[in-house]
Amino acid sequence: MVAVDHFGGGMDHHIDPIEKYDFNALEARFRSNISKCENSSKLELMKMSSDDALLKLRQAREEFDFIYIDASHVAIDVLHDAVLCWRMLKEGGTLVFDDFSWKGYMEHCYNPRIAIFSFLRCAEPELEYKETESQVWITRVPNRLKATRNQDPTLMYGEDELRIFFNAS
Repeated sequence: MVAVDHFGGGMDHHIDPIEKYDFNALEARFRSNISKCENSSKLELMKMSSDDALLKLRQAREEFDFIYIDASHVAIDVLHDAVLCWRMLKEGGTLVFDDFSWKGYMEHCYNPRIAIFSFLRCAEPELEYKETESQVWITRVPNRLKATRNQDPTLMYGEDELRIFFNAS
């Protein structure tokens, strides 16, 4: 079991934060909570950014049955974490996105929802999912869609796909 957190907060904690966070207390609370668990010795804490940790885990060829993404609230970070995690998720495994309904930024391009929708579209042939109000639960399934080469290059980038994508947010 692996937990990843740098305990330094994200962009939303540092740009005009609504709440003030004591990041030292956050880490102490995490460690205290984990120490109360029966199998706490089986937890590996990687105190670093998800970017660094996920790259290390990929290089070590780690695989997981369950992955919970609840790190950055910035869309591009969420998408990056999702792609790296997907490569490590076993077939039949579950990946959960938290913060699906989080709208902490006025600019929708920063909020996690657009990244989650983008990932769902890109990995659609290999997943089944269900949404709750604040989360998306994904099961990785065998690829159900064989790719077919488009023989007409003029049709490769249609306006419909772009319009559908940008209206999804």
